[in-house]
Amino acid sequence: MMLNGLGKDDEGPSRSNTSPPSASLKSGEKTNAGEGLADAAVRKKESHSAVPSFFAGLVASAILHPFDLIKTRMQVSTSSGGAIPLYKGSWDACKAITAKEGVAGLYKGLSATVLASGVSWGLFRFLFDHVRYAVDEFGRTGGKAEGAHISFNANLVAGLIAGGLCTCVVHPLWLLKSRMEMQSFESKAAGWIQYRGPIDCLSKIVRTEGPLALYKGIGPALCLVPHAAIQMIVYEEMKKAALPHPGERVHPVLPFVWGASSKLIAASVTYPFIVLRSQQQMQHSPFSGVRMSGIVRALVGRDGALALYRGFVVHVQRACINSGVLFLFFEGFSGKLTIAPGWGTYLSGVQRAVKGLWGSGKGKGDGSGGTDAGSSTGDAVKEPTGSAACQATSREIDQTFVKSSSVNLDFGLVSGLS
Repeated sequence: MMLNGLGKDDEGPSRSNTSPPSASLKSGEKTNAGEGLADAAVRKKESHSAVPSFFAGLVASAILHPFDLIKTRMQVSTSSGGAIPLYKGSWDACKAITAKEGVAGLYKGLSATVLASGVSWGLFRFLFDHVRYAVDEFGRTGGKAEGAHISFNANLVAGLIAGGLCTCVVHPLWLLKSRMEMQSFESKAAGWIQYRGPIDCLSKIVRTEGPLALYKGIGPALCLVPHAAIQMIVYEEMKKAALPHPGERVHPVLPFVWGASSKLIAASVTYPFIVLRSQQQMQHSPFSGVRMSGIVRALVGRDGALALYRGFVVHVQRACINSGVLFLFFEGFSGKLTIAPGWGTYLSGVQRAVKGLWGSGKGKGDGSGGTDAGSSTGDAVKEPTGSAACQATSREIDQTFVKSSSVNLDFGLVSGLS
């Protein structure tokens, strides 16, 4: 009997600690390997972000196109010779345009704007992600930990490279967009060429002004390359501060706030170059072939330094909302949004976990005879007691909370890429 008692006492620990040291080591190795695989999976998924960016650019630009049209017209009104009216503000512009051109006047150039925005954001994000991952992987040779966020320097280099290449490729689309937005009632009366759509606009520009005209304003546009870099860096740094681990899901409010804030900062620094670009892209522009320094002197000499920020308020209204919506849809199309319903779900998970623990306690008390019978054969496994029971309860609560406390939002347009 004594021997049997010793045997039973030894049997409990042997069953509770079934993992030998070698198994623990392998488990640790698998954990590290799992973290590396998870990090690689996050990077692979985010490398497909060009498609979500494309759709996000389409949706955001379509929703807020009237603001963009008003901004473009206000930027060039003083240099148009009366072909584009001088508006007092966005509301005055809205009333004047709808009175003479109807509601459809607010959506002139919509097709070109949607095309330019979608292609630009899709291409930019494709280049941005691939370049920053390549730069970051190169930096990992210095001991960068697996699973960490992309570094500030990698985002900076990627933003500049992606912005420069994207500008050179997509600039003609932005020219078409600007030309079509400037087709006001007054510009038609002034004899400006009118365009039926992006293809018609492209053919008429090439035929009447030559192929190089598609790159009018490329100088200021290239000076705007830091704009995209600043915006992406600010967005990514805000995202890193809020989400410690890459690939985490986020509440829909946060991408909107990050996108709007990053756009405001970038626009405040680089807006004068947007004005200079619009001045050079305008039909019958007095600054055609004039260097940027000459345009700056002419505008500032005639209207003061604020001429470089003409239309800024309207631009910020549109750009910040547009950027917030764009990044909201981008994170949504990428399947990274989540809505937490609150503490009610968490408390219900606690309640279910406590009920489960209470039920197991009752069963153990009522089945004492069964336990003794099992002990006589040496096949019984001890129920967790004390701290072990508390740990089990904690794990059950955490698992219940993780499974039930969030509702994932996946817009589904690119689910095949994830």
